[in-house]
Amino acid sequence: MKPATLLPFLLLVPACRSGESAPPAAAPEGLVSAATPASALVGALRALETLAELRAQLGPCQLRGLTLERVSGPAGRGELDRVQLELEVFAADEARARAAFDALQAALRERMLAPGEPAPPLSEHLRRGFVALDWSPEAPEGQVACSGTVQLELVPADPLPSTSRALATAGTDPAAVLALHVRTQAAQTNVGQLNLSHSMIQLAPGDELRQRLRIVPAERQQRYSLDQIAWFLAALEEQSPDSWLTRLTVEPWQGPGPATRPTWTFQAELSANVRVVPAASETHG
Repeated sequence: MKPATLLPFLLLVPACRSGESAPPAAAPEGLVSAATPASALVGALRALETLAELRAQLGPCQLRGLTLERVSGPAGRGELDRVQLELEVFAADEARARAAFDALQAALRERMLAPGEPAPPLSEHLRRGFVALDWSPEAPEGQVACSGTVQLELVPADPLPSTSRALATAGTDPAAVLALHVRTQAAQTNVGQLNLSHSMIQLAPGDELRQRLRIVPAERQQRYSLDQIAWFLAALEEQSPDSWLTRLTVEPWQGPGPATRPTWTFQAELSANVRVVPAASETHG
């Protein structure tokens, strides 16, 4: 599997400052698993590792949020992984803070355009980006912050071979298969109750469908450490070879009350490609 490739597109919008949903779609009968694309997490985690390297060279920087989404490419040519990093850098005054932000932008773009090393196993990749990397180091006192959004669009890695394992048999809703998997992993990783909502889209051309499952914490007051989020994401993908993450948002928890350490909230989307096969009655006349 080759690493994700960065398209020549980078959007930065710096700004300096001081100091339950629709019910599941009806499931067609006779669905089996189709080819599974590589995780949308791969490019985002490489960006986090690159950010860690650059922060050691360029000075203080906070990561205030991460968003990734798999989207359709221009003119229907394949898919792209869109990654957004919410960053904040610090310096003695506004001009220096903006210059530091621009330097970080240029260095991040240069590193991401260069060929990357083969990605490690997902759990190790998540450990590096969510556990080993301190997203919110203490801000230097008396300095000015410059914040902005870095948007990268990446070509996903090659699809993984299909396991040819039945995701759903005739008359079985594939959404139920995904939902059971998510709730099982949530219980095992102690992330609490989740609200799940389903949708299904047609993948043109051909007979493939994409089953999508949106994952949102059931309690608005629920907050997590980055460790908890990382191990839940790893379990979602590593315990189900036929599904992968297509959307993720991680941002600071904004609820009331003191926090002894930075806490976070998340939303995610898990997907599985399925292929329609003829029902037995159709194949036998």
